[in-house]
Amino acid sequence: MIKFRYTILVVITIILFACTSDPEQTQEITPKKQKVKVDVPIFNADSAYYFVEKQVSFGPRVISSKGWKNCAIWLEKKMKTYTPNVIIQEALITTYDGKNHTLKNIIATFSPEKNNRIALFAHWDSRHIADHDTENKDSPILGANDGGSGVGVLLEM
Repeated sequence: MIKFRYTILVVITIILFACTSDPEQTQEITPKKQKVKVDVPIFNADSAYYFVEKQVSFGPRVISSKGWKNCAIWLEKKMKTYTPNVIIQEALITTYDGKNHTLKNIIATFSPEKNNRIALFAHWDSRHIADHDTENKDSPILGANDGGSGVGVLLEM
């Protein structure tokens, strides 16, 4: 019985020593990744809010309205202060009420030579009626919390 216990003790000791490793003999299978420092710009909420306020100052930005046209001019100029790559897309449309308009997309691109980029969008116009309002359903809205806020955030970014 003593021999059996001695044999078990020896086997357990061999297993324990076999499972340990010497740090000098350990080899990494995958190389360590270099840490890349990324400079993240600070988001200025006051600036984003100013951009919303500026859009709202043009009044409702209903397609083909004076506010819509003036805001489009401002947006194009503002984007050109950030990048020379500003594209204006226009398309003729007829709306549900039979009126003819010209749609306008204002697109700014950054680093167009790169293959891996992201696309961020927001609409800058506002609705011609406030159909969810309880009192002014037939009035146009300013769109501060809709198109205005999306564009304000994108301009600040």
